[in-house]
Amino acid sequence: MTSFSGGREIKDRGRPGNASKTITYLQEKLELKLTYVYMYAFGDESGHPSDPIKGREPFCVAVVAGEEEDCIRCPKRAVRRVSDIDEAKWNDLTDTQKRRVIDCFREHRDSLLLGYGIIQHSELMAMRRHRFYDDSLFDGRPTDMCIQGIAYSVVLQELDFEDRPGNRFVFDRIHSSKQAEHVKEQVQNRFTKTKITFKESRTTKGIQAADCLAGAAIEPERGGRDWLDSLEDDTVCCASDEITEAIRDVVS
Repeated sequence: MTSFSGGREIKDRGRPGNASKTITYLQEKLELKLTYVYMYAFGDESGHPSDPIKGREPFCVAVVAGEEEDCIRCPKRAVRRVSDIDEAKWNDLTDTQKRRVIDCFREHRDSLLLGYGIIQHSELMAMRRHRFYDDSLFDGRPTDMCIQGIAYSVVLQELDFEDRPGNRFVFDRIHSSKQAEHVKEQVQNRFTKTKITFKESRTTKGIQAADCLAGAAIEPERGGRDWLDSLEDDTVCCASDEITEAIRDVVS
């Protein structure tokens, strides 16, 4: 019998012993690796989570999920052959670069999960408004950071992102690690098995993909172009209503 492992041919001449056991182990390990592909989800936001509370602008979170290599592909395409740009940040991209990102999302729709949610000031104020300024709402934790964590959780849930060991959710660090920890805690409450971390967007292409999705989603709210309108309806999941309902459950 002949088997292959890591590109090397292993020959087992039928003699009992370690060779047969090793081949069986390697085959089983390969089958497990092929069966259990770890999934990544990357999150970023557009605006600040305090904006809809203070009545400034809407706030958007977005998640791009899939295998890691698939998640980082689109930002890399956006900034190709541009020497003075090392980060695909939606607000800094030209229309041509934005189109590259959207086209990439469309081309790889079968290997990516795309979701976002927008929090509006009017939706929050329709609830018990004073609770958003009450430190007891989240046991002394900052309300805006906790709301962002809830929003991420809801988008992940709406994307059917599986909560299991080995899967990862990585989101933008925001302004400080202390603030990011509050966001992380809210997501971890709902995704207890997934490894959750935060990083700098400049060094993480997956976060840049989420930044582009968040920027594209909220641009019409700011009087700009509806970039997502060119995508098929089932390509991107909008979880705005679900986020509002989740926040209402906390406030009530």
